Amino acid sequence: MNKRTIRTAALALALLMALSLAFSGCGRGSGGNEIGKEIYFTLTITDGDTLLFDEVIHAMQGKTLADAMQSALGDDFVIQDGFVTELCGVAGSAEDKTYWALYVNEEYAQAGVMDYIMLDSRAKYQIVPDDKVDFILESYE
Repeated sequence: MNKRTIRTAALALALLMALSLAFSGCGRGSGGNEIGKEIYFTLTITDGDTLLFDEVIHAMQGKTLADAMQSALGDDFVIQDGFVTELCGVAGSAEDKTYWALYVNEEYAQAGVMDYIMLDSRAKYQIVPDDKVDFILESYE
């Protein structure tokens, strides 16, 4: 073979390898399990008729909802023993019989903020892009 044929074959092989890596996700898996992808979801926090927070949140894939909220709210997010106890300076209270209820896409959540994982199809509970997460201060009897 001449140098030109070898050079062309090497270039074609390099291009083929680059394309296969690009389309395979660099071997990081499939089905939404890649770590490090940024996702967006809407978070609202409501106390009665008062909207306390309403923003699109950016979170890293693989993190918990609690991690995302801590990053977005800082000291305005308080969690104890896995339960959200205070948001935006408003605390649920045994005296007032109130608590922070979590809704995901307008359905009462079946798990807590530590159980929801950002865009991980392996997780039992996940937050996916464009989900709507609501916390509403509710009463109980």
